[in-house]
Amino acid sequence: MPPKTKYSPRLACCANCYNMAMDSAATSLAVDHLDHLVLTVEDTSRACAFYEKLGMTPITFGDGRVAVAFGPHLHQRIHFHEVGRVIHPRAGRATVGSADFCLITLLDVESLQNRLGALGISPEIGPVPRNGAAGPIVSFYIRDPDNNLIEIAVSAAANDPTGI
Repeated sequence: MPPKTKYSPRLACCANCYNMAMDSAATSLAVDHLDHLVLTVEDTSRACAFYEKLGMTPITFGDGRVAVAFGPHLHQRIHFHEVGRVIHPRAGRATVGSADFCLITLLDVESLQNRLGALGISPEIGPVPRNGAAGPIVSFYIRDPDNNLIEIAVSAAANDPTGI
């Protein structure tokens, strides 16, 4: 029998999550959540200004590295690697504008649409129904200054019964 592994209290969200983690204890790395992702950008100041407009908090850490933090207790981050500044290790093909990721908002669809408009951000697409990691979502797709595709989504469960 494999040795018992200590899991994060985050797994207490439901018995199902805990049981799945325990069942795979012998073979998995028990990954719990995403800590940060890295975007290769042309200009870190410009990237920070854009993500700050979305409500994120710019931070500087380490040897003058730049990121934005968000979420509960600001425990999620997007780190920025500026083209030409070599940081090791790094992605094998770090390329400006190659990212495509989804952020979940606490706003409802109408409020999100209104705030994007107030910020002068015109979605390429949206609102559209999509399938998120935790269930149905309603999404708006926007571009950051480096042309990364950013999906900002509302949990359909938190929205109206029609999903849009």
